[in-house]
Amino acid sequence: MNNNFLIAIVFPLVALGCVKDRISDNSGGSGVHTGSQLIHYWGFNKSDSIALLTPDTTIGGGFINFQAATIDTVQPGSSINLRMGIDSGGAIRMRNPFAYMIIKAPTTGFKTPVLTFAGERSNSGPAGNTVQYTIDGTNWLAAPTSTLTLNTTWALYTIDFGSISAVDDNANFAIKLVTTNNNTGTSGNDRYDNISIDAVKK
Repeated sequence: MNNNFLIAIVFPLVALGCVKDRISDNSGGSGVHTGSQLIHYWGFNKSDSIALLTPDTTIGGGFINFQAATIDTVQPGSSINLRMGIDSGGAIRMRNPFAYMIIKAPTTGFKTPVLTFAGERSNSGPAGNTVQYTIDGTNWLAAPTSTLTLNTTWALYTIDFGSISAVDDNANFAIKLVTTNNNTGTSGNDRYDNISIDAVKK
């Protein structure tokens, strides 16, 4: 059989396999912008709680803060949005009562950031998330996609901030996921994995 014919068959199959983990009905955007590069990423494969909140890569200043009863890891994590050759490993678990998670993601020297992550909840975990962002580190505004609903199975979530010029080249840029229901009980949790911020060099 002609080798070119084999390549023609294999390439679309590979491409489809890559797309499967990048497209979801939960997405709030069309994906990263042309010319984007990874500027912050959390794979959550560490066991220590402080290390867990520290990104696997950052252009500087990336960190996660939260208000929850406690955090730990859950096994297995998700294979959705894996980056940097890191395996699925574990995921971060925010246990009830869970109020919010803040993703500090400075865009210094970059523009048009896109947030992407895998998310799920336990049966009694908070389903609703209100998405906010800050450009000054103090005041919070509604994100372009302002609400997300976590399912009880892993799914991909994407929020494109490319239409907001104020988040470009901004050392104070951060994103806040606020739970909106079923978050005051003492059981249940929300889970996040492979949180990435991609942006274009200015």
